[in-house]
Formats: sequence, C-alpha cells, structure tokens
Amino acid sequence: MSAAIIIPAYNAAAFLAEAIKSALVQTHPAAQVIVVDDGSTDETATVAKEFGDAVMLLRQPNAGVSAARNFGAAQTSADWLLFLDADDRLRPYALKTLLARAAESPLGCIYGQSVDFTANGRFEMEHGSCAMQGAVPLGARVAFWKAPIATPGAAIILRDVIERVGGWNPLFNTTADRDLWCRIGTVMEFGFVHDVVVERRIHETNMSSDKNRGRRQAVEVQLAFLEWCSARGVDTAFLETSEPEIFERNANRAIEERAFEAAAWIADEAEQRGIQSDALSRARRLAGMPGLARDMELRVREFIGL
Repeated sequence: MSAAIIIPAYNAAAFLAEAIKSALVQTHPAAQVIVVDDGSTDETATVAKEFGDAVMLLRQPNAGVSAARNFGAAQTSADWLLFLDADDRLRPYALKTLLARAAESPLGCIYGQSVDFTANGRFEMEHGSCAMQGAVPLGARVAFWKAPIATPGAAIILRDVIERVGGWNPLFNTTADRDLWCRIGTVMEFGFVHDVVVERRIHETNMSSDKNRGRRQAVEVQLAFLEWCSARGVDTAFLETSEPEIFERNANRAIEERAFEAAAWIADEAEQRGIQSDALSRARRLAGMPGLARDMELRVREFIGL
C-alpha cells in the first residue's frame, strides 16, 4: 500500500522545515511528500524548495486549508493520504504503524494518538482514544460532538473514501477535520492504533486557539452534516440529537470557554430558526453584559453549582 503526505502551508516558513523532515524520514517511505503553498506572503515556498525533488511544491492563491488539502490530494494516486499540518511533526514510524493497521481489515480511516509540544520542547497532553473504532456509523456519532482525532496528521485516509464523501469542505478551517470524520463515518469504519504518531505544536497562532471561531464552526459543521446526510438519504437517528440540542449544547460550551462572541451568534442563529430555550436566553444575556458583571455572575453560578 502506498501513502502520500500532504502538507498545506500558509505563512508557515518558521515551522515548515521540521514538518517536511519528519515526512521524509518515515520508516515506511511516503510515495510522495506534497507541500501546498496556500498563497503565502513569507518564505514558505523557499523553505519547501530547499528539499529539491524530495518534495512536490504546489502553489495556489490563498483559499484556505481545506482547499489546499483538496488540491494536494488531487495530485497523487497514492492509496492512502495523510494531511500533516505545517507546524506539526510526524513520529518516524507513523506511516508504518498506521499502514500495518490498514492491512488487517477493510477500513476507511486509521488514526493514532497525538502529543502536544511547546516552544521549549516539552511534551504535554496526549490525545486519542479508540472511541471511533467500530461498525458504521459509530465513527460519525462519536466525531459529531468531539473527535478523538486531535489533528489530521494523526490519521491516514483512503483516497477513494475522501473522493466518495466529497473531500474537505472549503467552508471550514478550524473544524474541517471533524466535518470530514463525520462524513467518512457514514460510509466506512475507523481503525485505531495506540501509538503516538504525530507531535502537535502548540503556539499562539494555532487555528484552534480562536475559541469563538472554533465554537461557531462547531455548530456550522453539525448543521452542515445533517444537511449532507439529508441530501443523501442517510438516516441521522443514530445521532440521537436535534437542532435545539445542537444550539443549546454549543451555547453552554461557548460560555464555559468564555467564547462570548460565539455565544451571541449561536443565540441569534437559533432565534432565526425559531429555537428558544433558557440556555440560549442565558447565552444572549451573558454575551451582552459588561465584562466585570459577566465574570461576577459566572463565578457566583459556578460557586453554587449552577
């Protein structure tokens, strides 16, 4: 089985070389290592060119990470694809471990664990569990609320499956991976390996650091998945949820994360759909309060256990 590693990169010159090196030293060599420069204005392309013919460099006008991933995927015929973020690093045995699991049974996506690391080189929290492993549509049900796959670089995806579900959705960036996992989970099983296969760099410019954008996109992904399933005749009863619950749960999470811009957006979007509840009213009220008063109310509610 062949695997290609695709690295979307936007103004990633500071970290890209490490990502590329980690892709090139795999104990199971990648069929291709592809860097997609997504309209960078820094030295991203120059860094990629330093690796010569070992790396295929593609360039496109800035269109976002999902469009860059799709562009890279279209340039390879490899059986499996791994989408490595330009600020992350693969462990040397990542492809070997994931492909070995792929050889055991028919699967659409195989994922492992990831570990965070910081600027001082210290490794911190590990992410990943076997929760998505099982018969269709278990993977979709688990990923719908929170995927155990912390970053796309922790997974290999069967190229044919990506094509079957329509690729990465260009409308999403922060939560684009969860959107893809949900769609894959309706057509193929996920497999899991217990090894750490990727190191995820934590820094100030991580897309996931924007809590307001992440929480808003979580709602958009969930609603889009329901629409995607409806258009294809997929029964979503397995999710055991509804639009009101989607808005309420995300409103509560937005408040927990102090993502008050997202809380206000969630409440407004729910109102436009005719959805009302105490949780949504609270989200709107807290989002509109001055910061000090809001913090005091939250602290009081946390103290009394509400």
